[in-house]
Amino acid sequence: MKELRDNLPQAFSAENAARGMEKWREMQVAGAPEPLLAAIFGNSPYLSHLLLQYSETVRDLASLGADEAYAKLVAELASPPAGEGMELARHLRIAKGRLALLAALADIGGLWSLERVMAALSEFAERCLVMAVDTLLTKAHERGEIQLAHPDAPSRESGVIVLAMGKLGARELNYSSDIDL
Repeated sequence: MKELRDNLPQAFSAENAARGMEKWREMQVAGAPEPLLAAIFGNSPYLSHLLLQYSETVRDLASLGADEAYAKLVAELASPPAGEGMELARHLRIAKGRLALLAALADIGGLWSLERVMAALSEFAERCLVMAVDTLLTKAHERGEIQLAHPDAPSRESGVIVLAMGKLGARELNYSSDIDL
């Protein structure tokens, strides 16, 4: 992360920052600059949790850069797990956490502009919606409840329309946005 901005926020809680940095060092993850990590551990319990849970996202950001790490995350999202809805829900929750971490690191580190952050969050939400709708349509087709015109592309000519309103429709999602459909 060569372009990391110099004006990172100071740790609000030095104790939390020290505790988080200790856990991070125990995990032996390389790549992220310590001032950025300390700022996150000292200011955001949510991002601190994500840092410790999804260290591979930090490694990807450090080795690939923000845009390539995002592309990798989107590619991984495109392969939903087989099985029932609980597996898909888990897959989407993990992907959402990894995206939140990646976008926050790129944002706080000055690697992405505000517009890029909003675009990534909006695009990702849209991809998750498509995946969820396609999965529901496929399951209904498999149970014989509906007949899909294109089982390999469930949404195509299905008659289902999902209309994004508000911030998603404007492609202006932020970290805490809900989506209005």
